[in-house]
Amino acid sequence: MPDLEQQLRDVRPAWPEPSERAEARARAAIGIEAPSSPARRWAALAPRPRHGSRLLVAAALLLTAGAAVAATLISRGGSEPARGPAASLSFGAPEVVGRPVSQIDGPPVLAIDGRGTVTVAWARAGRIVVATRLPGAAWSEPERISDPSRRASYPAIGSDAEGGTTVIWRERTAGRRITQTFRLPSGAPAGELSDLVARRWAVVGRHRSAEGVWGAAEDVSPQSATVRDLESPGLGVFADGSSVATWDQGGAVWSSTRTSSGAWLTPVRVGSGPGEAVDPQLSIDPSGRAALIWSNRAGQGLERRYTLQVARFGTRPGWGASSEIGTPTINPPYPATAIDSAGTAVAAWSGTRNLDQPGVIWAVTADASGAWSTETLVGRTAPGFNDLRALAAMADGGTAVLLPDSSSAFQAPVGGEWEPLALRPVAGRPFSAALGVDPSRATVLVRGTIEPNQSVVERRAGLSGAIERARIDGVSFHLALAIGQDGTSALAWVGGGSSPAVIVAVADGSPPARGGGG
Repeated sequence: MPDLEQQLRDVRPAWPEPSERAEARARAAIGIEAPSSPARRWAALAPRPRHGSRLLVAAALLLTAGAAVAATLISRGGSEPARGPAASLSFGAPEVVGRPVSQIDGPPVLAIDGRGTVTVAWARAGRIVVATRLPGAAWSEPERISDPSRRASYPAIGSDAEGGTTVIWRERTAGRRITQTFRLPSGAPAGELSDLVARRWAVVGRHRSAEGVWGAAEDVSPQSATVRDLESPGLGVFADGSSVATWDQGGAVWSSTRTSSGAWLTPVRVGSGPGEAVDPQLSIDPSGRAALIWSNRAGQGLERRYTLQVARFGTRPGWGASSEIGTPTINPPYPATAIDSAGTAVAAWSGTRNLDQPGVIWAVTADASGAWSTETLVGRTAPGFNDLRALAAMADGGTAVLLPDSSSAFQAPVGGEWEPLALRPVAGRPFSAALGVDPSRATVLVRGTIEPNQSVVERRAGLSGAIERARIDGVSFHLALAIGQDGTSALAWVGGGSSPAVIVAVADGSPPARGGGG
């Protein structure tokens, strides 16, 4: 079959894109249901590379009135996804987008749509605000999108191929304040006690259309009366405009999907187990795949253990059954995961870290079938408490990349051996890090330092390919990286000294390219 597939690729004619009606007729003839994304997105996948994700497969010959009609199926599951442009590293000067920043309510988050529009969201005085930058234009004024009467925190953001943007956050949806006044025997005021009771929280979201119009806020999750629930919800937005949100609630991990037509579906439980499910971490590929990792915390004191669980998502089947991976840990494992369009994935977590001891990084990988490998000791990292969570990515050719801190990195083909990824020296003391994959499937690593205050961005093509480098001035605390499908790149961080501000540096990509998500 591989030989036949290659022959079909080699002789594929340069046929024009089929119309929506022609595609419907072909699928009906073969007996295959319509795709989840609308037919208008055909152009988003052009141009076709030789090993593109849309293989024309001869599916059937239908005899109609004595004439032979060939029906074809356009497959989105080829051996390799279509490649886009490389991430631009031509960063402009960093700009202050807005202030103040409520850092205790979550760091700023970034997304870039398929047209190169950059949107940044952050928490400001208990409210969620956003600012937007069109390609080559100036930043908009910050715009509040959460209810001013309710406290909001922990925003997450994503943008689709057509220009739509979704933001979700944790919001206190109810509560009343009671006050008890005390007086001295003489009747003079002695003081008062005040407390907020009957509090409720929920994950709330809003969507901005490609035309720039914000819809009404919607509850994504059920309400919870537990203060520890719903902290730092996760969000992934796919290229076709659909989204997936995740959160922890009632000791389990939950998820809701927003269809491309705009409706949030009834939440489903992704996984649970003995103990309390905590710290869910979501990763997506714009094609419609996602992976979610979390730990189940059980036991008390010296008997407490964290058991890692991971689940995979596809836009058609939804969430699959969760799998237990690795050996239970004594300390919080700070897990991370990544998945690509073929379904290959990596999951990583850390061991004990003390100020004077190096960290230990463990990992498993999964092939396209979803079978997870046994845990492997990847390596050790520099001592310190910075960057407790390893950053993970799936790069070119199913290569897993881990960036456990700003001074070390590792890579491995799925099912292969882990080895250190040689990093070029960077002046200064390691401070922060970010990791991403651009549309050409090259790895983009960002390392922030102090003394000097800078962020160094490196784009690496392949396991040992050329390295492109850029340097951005400024302290990069709470560093966020986003890469659009047109190659636009953006970095956001918190700076500004005594008056914390959201600062963003943007490198504009190629003029309009369609595709992507974030």
